[in-house]
Amino acid sequence: MILPMRQIHLDFHTSEKIAGIGADFDADRFADTLKRAHVNSVTLFSRCHHGWIYHDTKFTEARHPHLECDLLPLQMEACRARGIQTPVYITVGLDERVAREHPEWRELHAGGLTGAGPLDAGWRPLCFSTPYLDFVLEQTREALERYHPEGLFFDIMHQGPCCCAWCLAGMEADGLDPTDPATRATFAAGVLRRAKERLHGVVREAGPDVRCFFNAGHIDPAIRDSLDLYSHLEIESLPTGGWGYMHFPVTVRYARGLNRECLAMTGKFHATWGHFSSFKNPIALEYEALVGPANGAAVSIGDQLHPRGALCEETYDRIGRVYAMVEEREPWYLDAEPVTEIALFNTEACEPIPGIGLEKAVTGATRILMEGHHQFDIVDGDMDWTPYSVLVLPDKVALDGPLAAKVRAFVDAGGRVLATHRSGEAAGGEARFALPEWPVDAIGAQPLHPDFILALEPLARGLPGVPFVAYEPGLEVAARPGSEVLAEAYSPYFERTYAHFCSHAHSPVAGKAAYPSAVRKGGIIYLSHPHCSAYVTHGQTEDAQIVRNALDLLLPSPLVRAGAPSTCHITITRQLERGRWIVHLLHYIPERRAEGRDLIQDVIPLHAVPLSIRTPVPPSACTLVPSGEAVEFTWHGGRVELTLSKIRGNQMVALEGVC
Repeated sequence: MILPMRQIHLDFHTSEKIAGIGADFDADRFADTLKRAHVNSVTLFSRCHHGWIYHDTKFTEARHPHLECDLLPLQMEACRARGIQTPVYITVGLDERVAREHPEWRELHAGGLTGAGPLDAGWRPLCFSTPYLDFVLEQTREALERYHPEGLFFDIMHQGPCCCAWCLAGMEADGLDPTDPATRATFAAGVLRRAKERLHGVVREAGPDVRCFFNAGHIDPAIRDSLDLYSHLEIESLPTGGWGYMHFPVTVRYARGLNRECLAMTGKFHATWGHFSSFKNPIALEYEALVGPANGAAVSIGDQLHPRGALCEETYDRIGRVYAMVEEREPWYLDAEPVTEIALFNTEACEPIPGIGLEKAVTGATRILMEGHHQFDIVDGDMDWTPYSVLVLPDKVALDGPLAAKVRAFVDAGGRVLATHRSGEAAGGEARFALPEWPVDAIGAQPLHPDFILALEPLARGLPGVPFVAYEPGLEVAARPGSEVLAEAYSPYFERTYAHFCSHAHSPVAGKAAYPSAVRKGGIIYLSHPHCSAYVTHGQTEDAQIVRNALDLLLPSPLVRAGAPSTCHITITRQLERGRWIVHLLHYIPERRAEGRDLIQDVIPLHAVPLSIRTPVPPSACTLVPSGEAVEFTWHGGRVELTLSKIRGNQMVALEGVC
């Protein structure tokens, strides 16, 4: 791993209305505070969203008007003397000084200027087609030549469908119609790609090993267009800051398959960026620092430096406690890669969601698999599926020609498929399934909603012995010859309308089974309802259970079986050179304790947790990490069987000699 494991992202967006910038900065105290907190890399600011530069510069008009010292190089020199790396931050999409002085460089959508209005406190995005980008390039080149940072963090890499003079001229020069929204969006994507190319070119002038990352707040399949320009991936994911506690588990399982090292970035704030004097609960910070390495990523904790330049000692006492834990465990984190057996298709490749939002189908499937202790990656159509035993297509994965061929090749090679709802349909909106191997034929939309599902053996484990309601509409399908029906759908008397309704909600089950709801043929199981999306919307356990039951049929001996609650998240990594697997168990429970915000505040210990891991060979030893305490185990039927006496928030178990 080239990425330092224990990082700080030190924001410094500082208004020109504040005086005494850096007045209390003490280089030794600054760096010693970071060192005591077990930090080995800190991202420092060259230029911020307010448009100010925090070091001596040829762009004298952009040097913060109240900067009292040459701050950035003093920070870097003191940190480097203590073995702390110092990559540099440069804002790109936002610069308030430039937006004020050059309003013609702002993004101008068809409906008007974007961002904050003239009387709003907020940011005003700039367009990368304008001469503003030339300034960014030269300012970046200056920072690289003067300070030789280990890497560049370019922030706010967004380009909207702009109608500024430069974008209109560009579209007209290319013979494009700027009145067409799709054309504007395509042109904007090209503008963004060219901006990244130019910035990356400046970074490469400084040397082949200087790290380069472009931050947009989320990583999804759209990144493939410019992935060649990234040295690594930083997953900005502050759970209490709008991202939520599902964002990182979804995103890291996709990002780590893009052949780049990953960094898990959270924040020390109770909520989100810029919340001065707010502190994340120590238990939550502990979880957020440990979940990254448990998924093969390094860790970064976001903070914001006070305008006067002194770090908050309380903040770094808290960070120091969790980074001491990370450092102690680092021998089991470094050069570790995930061990997985299920490929979950990323529906963000089918339906991108703006900003930091997550598509419901992939989010629900992720939650279902995590709660079932399954080991999985999130993939797209360009990734290699051969390492996986099972492919999950959640709710809405239509198969065009290349994707249909890839699914067929996966099945022909012995892979098994679980598909839900519209997954497997031919691309282009046709009401038919793309592959003849599919267990069902499509008839059309479910005639009456909601309908009800009765699971049959062998799909019925843990489900009611009577039909349960399906809150989201499914598809009416017919089982193909040679298929086995695993669940049936029952219709209600009627849908709720002004003409006929019953009681407070939907009408009850009426009559006999109407059509199949779950069907198996060979190594493919199809479920007709959108159980993954429904689980996000409604939280009905039956939606999760029926998916997990189907997985059990396709994967009868999974990598992990655990007598642990669904709130215990379990991952496996391996260190090939050391010949060992590491099982990571994390039991931290987010609760809705504030409006619109989930929080982690307590540790609820688990006791006497049985654990069964399928391994290729028997381990030579099982030990608790980092204590080194031996754990008694047996190995039979290809599985390691052991019991953990106690899990207090987190526990790691090393299985020696299994790879």
